[in-house]
Amino acid sequence: MRILAATALALATVATPAFAQDEAAETFTGVTATAIVGYDNVEDVADGVVFGAALGYNKQINTFVIGGEVEATFASTKDCYSTFCSEAGRDLYVGARAGAVVSPNAMIYAKGGYTNARIRETSGGETEYGENFGGFRLGAGVEYATGNGMLVRGEYRYSDYDYGVTRQQVVLGLGYRF
Repeated sequence: MRILAATALALATVATPAFAQDEAAETFTGVTATAIVGYDNVEDVADGVVFGAALGYNKQINTFVIGGEVEATFASTKDCYSTFCSEAGRDLYVGARAGAVVSPNAMIYAKGGYTNARIRETSGGETEYGENFGGFRLGAGVEYATGNGMLVRGEYRYSDYDYGVTRQQVVLGLGYRF
């Protein structure tokens, strides 16, 4: 993670002077609504697909971007032994993002915040119990403004929940900036 952050900072430092940006242009300012889909892995044991949506707000100040977001996702991640299954359910997230504009339409960013996942366990098809796991999420990504308010994101994120349960995800987002 430190290597990723150092690389992002180096790219921002090198790339920022490489373009002339009109100070009035704030490509990355505004409310965003983003659909998310990607790869989900819980504890290096179970793999699945994660899907959901995020709502956020960013403010661009020269070549820096700060903001916050909330997100709700669901996953198909499930691991079964005989008739006993453990299944990752919904995941709620609230956090902050900070980024650097590296071209007129591209930004690299890091994020962090609180996440809360629901994990259910079933036996013979009957839910035995479900538990909420709270923790933190760290992530990094690239966002590209395609024009007309549309945006595309690629993001890696790591979540660490109660009891040492961890989750890694690689997601793509397609959104709109209002």
